[in-house]
Order: sequence, then structure tokens, then C-alpha cells
Amino acid sequence: MVCERMVAMENDKIVAVGLLTQTNLRMLGSSLKVVFAVDEDTAEFDELLQALDNLGERRG
Repeated sequence: MVCERMVAMENDKIVAVGLLTQTNLRMLGSSLKVVFAVDEDTAEFDELLQALDNLGERRG
């Protein structure tokens, strides 16, 4: 089964990734169309941060 969110995202280019707090999410409310919750106590979160760091290094 394909997630509706993923189908909608296929038509839009991702231009930014943000790490937000619960307070940020409450303030932004429904203005954010797609939000993926991340458990910061997992290896995947560490991998995500490392990948973002690597992008920054490549762009200088």
C-alpha cells in the first residue's frame, strides 16, 4: 500500500528539511503539509544527522 503523503510528495521537489521541537510544530500548526516524527534515541536519528552534516560539508 502506498502512503498518500508519499504519492503527493512525488509531484513536489523537497527543498528543505527542518528539525523542529513540539513547540515549533504547535506554532506552525497546519502550515506544514508533511511532518515525519523521528525518535531521537535511535540509530536512524544519528544517521540522519550525519547525512545532513555530510551535505553541509560537500556544499562548503
